[in-house]
Amino acid sequence: MKTHFFLKTIIIPDSVTEIGELAFEFCSNIEKVTLPNKLTTLKRQTFGGCDKLKELYIPASVKII
Repeated sequence: MKTHFFLKTIIIPDSVTEIGELAFEFCSNIEKVTLPNKLTTLKRQTFGGCDKLKELYIPASVKII
């Protein structure tokens, strides 16, 4: 199990078009995620176990969740 207790805000760079399966699983202190406008794919359980996640904007470019 991967845990990153210090992460609260994540800003994904504009060059990212896909976020992999379980990428941030159990990063339980994440509160805010900013996704790039060129993102097309969020794989299974990308933010699974992120119980404190309050703010997530999914851009219109995302076609696969």
